[in-house]
Amino acid sequence: MRRTLFIYVILLMLPVAILAQGMIQQKGIAYRYNGKQKRTPLGNVTISYAGDSRSVISAEGNGVFSLMLEGKKMGDRIGVVTVKKREMMVFNQHAVDEWSVRKEPLTLILCNADEFERQKENLIAIGKNQAKKKYERQKAELEKKLQEGEIKLAEKEAALDKAYEDLERLQNNIGEYADLFARIDESEIDTLAQQAIELYKNGDVDHAIQLFEKGNYIEKLKEDKLKIQQYTRLSETAQQARDKAELDKQKHIQSVEAQIKAYQTQGDLEKAQQLFKDFVDELDDMLYYLRYATFCSENELYAESLLYYDKMQKMADDSIAQHKYDYYLAKSSILELKAGLYSQTGNLDKFQKTINDLIQHCRMLADTPEYQAFQNYPYQYKKDLAKNLLMMGAYYCNFDNTEQAIKMIMESVAISKGIAIEAPSDANAEDYYLNLFNAGSILNEVNCYDQYEKMFLSAWESGNKIQGLKIYADLYLTEVALSLSRLYIIIDQDEKAIKFLKETIGRSKQNEKEADFYLNALYLLQHIASTPQERYETGTVLLPLLKKKMEEEPESWKDSYTGCLGSLAYNAILLKKYDEAEQQAIRGLSVDPAKQWIATNLAAALLFQGKYAEAEAVYQQYKKELKGDFLDDFKQFSESGIIPKEYEADVEKIKKMLNE
Repeated sequence: MRRTLFIYVILLMLPVAILAQGMIQQKGIAYRYNGKQKRTPLGNVTISYAGDSRSVISAEGNGVFSLMLEGKKMGDRIGVVTVKKREMMVFNQHAVDEWSVRKEPLTLILCNADEFERQKENLIAIGKNQAKKKYERQKAELEKKLQEGEIKLAEKEAALDKAYEDLERLQNNIGEYADLFARIDESEIDTLAQQAIELYKNGDVDHAIQLFEKGNYIEKLKEDKLKIQQYTRLSETAQQARDKAELDKQKHIQSVEAQIKAYQTQGDLEKAQQLFKDFVDELDDMLYYLRYATFCSENELYAESLLYYDKMQKMADDSIAQHKYDYYLAKSSILELKAGLYSQTGNLDKFQKTINDLIQHCRMLADTPEYQAFQNYPYQYKKDLAKNLLMMGAYYCNFDNTEQAIKMIMESVAISKGIAIEAPSDANAEDYYLNLFNAGSILNEVNCYDQYEKMFLSAWESGNKIQGLKIYADLYLTEVALSLSRLYIIIDQDEKAIKFLKETIGRSKQNEKEADFYLNALYLLQHIASTPQERYETGTVLLPLLKKKMEEEPESWKDSYTGCLGSLAYNAILLKKYDEAEQQAIRGLSVDPAKQWIATNLAAALLFQGKYAEAEAVYQQYKKELKGDFLDDFKQFSESGIIPKEYEADVEKIKKMLNE
C-alpha cells in the first residue's frame, strides 16, 4: 500500500516555485455528510496533524479551520491527520490521507459513526449473501452439466474448487469492499446511480445492478469528452456550458466508480474488472491507470497490472520528452512499483532489470546538474536515490544477495548523511537518521553486524557536526547510542555495551520525549552491569518505572516488571541484603507465580537469614523443576563468599536433600 500512496502524491504534484521556509497557513472546511442532500458546514471538529502538537477546531456556522504547517511547501504531504468529533467519524478518509499543501481549502467530511457502521455491516451481509448465491448457482449449473454429460466429474470438481476459492477470496475482502462502497458520496453522483445505491442497500441487488448498467456511463463519458472538446473550441461565452460538461463528467466518473464498487461488493470481480478497464481506457489518465493496476495486482491479475504500469511508464517518458520535468519522479515511482510486482511474482530476471533501470534513473537525476533546476526543493533527487538504494538493498537481502545488498545500503546511508552535513536542517537530519535506522534494521535481520557497527559508530562520531540541528540530532543520537549498546550485547561485547547504555541514560534522563529510551537502557544495564552493586542500583531506579508501566498495561509489562524484581532479589543476595531479597522475590512470585526461577532467590534469601524451615519448604516445593538451578546458585554463592558461616551446615543439608 505504501508504495501506492507514495506514487499517488508524486503523480498529483505540479511544478511550483520554491517557497520561503517558515509557517504556512492551510485553510480547510469541515462538512457533515447528508447522503443525497448537499453537505453542510460542521463546527467544533478538532483537527491536528503529526507535525504539530497543537490542534485546531472548525468554526461554528461555516466549518472553517486553519492548520499552521511548519517547514512545508506547496505540494508537500501534510502527513498523519487526527480528527475528533463525538459520535462522528471521517467519511472521506482516503482524501484526508492524501492531503497536501495547496491554494484551495482542504475538504473534511464527517458522518455519523454508528450509522456508517450499520450501513457497512448491511453491505457486508448483502455481499456475503450474493456471493453465496452465486456459488450455489455455479454449483447447481456444474451438477446439471455433469448429469447431462457435458463435463466429467474431474472437470466439475476443478471448476467447483475454483468457484469456492473465489467465494473465499470475496469473504476475505468483503469488509474492505463494503467500507469503500459505504464511503460513496451520494451527493456527487447522478440520480440514477443514487437510486441504484438505494436499491442495493435495501438488498435489491439485481435491480441495483440493472440500473447501474442502464446508466451506460462509459458512453456518457465519451459524450462528455466530446462536449468538452467542442466547448473548448468555442469562445469564452461558452465557458458556462463547458463547466457544466466538466461537472457532468465528474458526476459520471463518480457514478462509474460507484458501479465498480457495487460489482466488487456483490462478488462479481469479472464485471468489476472489465468496467474498470473500459473506464480507465476512456479517461486515459495516469492516476486512473495506477488505480486500475493496483486493483489488478490485488486480485492476482499480474499480467494486466504490468500492462498498465508499462502504459504509465510510456506516458511518463513521453511527458519527459516534452520537457515536463515533474514526471521524472513519477517514472521513479512507476519503476519501483514494477520491481515490487516482479519480486512478488518471482520473476527474478525482470526484477533485476527493473531494479537496475530504477537505480540508473535515480542516479542520473542525482548526478546531472541541469536537472536540479526542476526540483521542487534542493537534494530531492539525491534523497530519492538514497531511498531507492535502501529499498533495493532490502530486496537483495530477500534474495540472499547479501554482498550487493550491503553495497547499496551503505551507499544509501552515505548519501543521506552527506546531505545532512552539506545542508544542515532539521528535515535533512531527520531523513539521515531515519535512513540510518531503517538500514540498521535490514542489516540486523541478515546478521551483518560489522556493517551495522560501522554505520552507527560513524553516526555517533559525526554527531558533533550535526548537533546544531537541534530537534532531531539529540533525539536520534540517543537512539544511536541505544542501538549500539544492543548490538554489543548481541555480539558479547558487554564493556562497550555498558558504555553506550550509560550514554543513553545520561542523554535521556531528564527528557520526557526520550522516556522509553531511558527505561530500555536501564533494563539492559540491570542485566549486564559488571558488579552486583551497579546492577542493584540500576534495578532500584528501574523498578518504579516498570511498576507504573505495568499498572497502565498489565499484559505488556508484567513480564519485565517481575523480571526486574527477580533480578533485584538475586543482586540483593550477592550484596548480603537478605531481607530485601526475600521481599522482592515474594513480590515477584505474587505478581507472576509462573516465574518459578524467582523461587531460587527466595529460598536462598530465607536460608541465609536462618529461616531454615521456610527455606526448606521452598526447596522441597520446587525441587523437581529447579534442582539444577538451586545447586548452581550454591556453587556461585560459595565462590562469591557470601554464604554466612553460621548457615554453611544448613546449606549442606539442603544440598544433600536436593540430591536424594
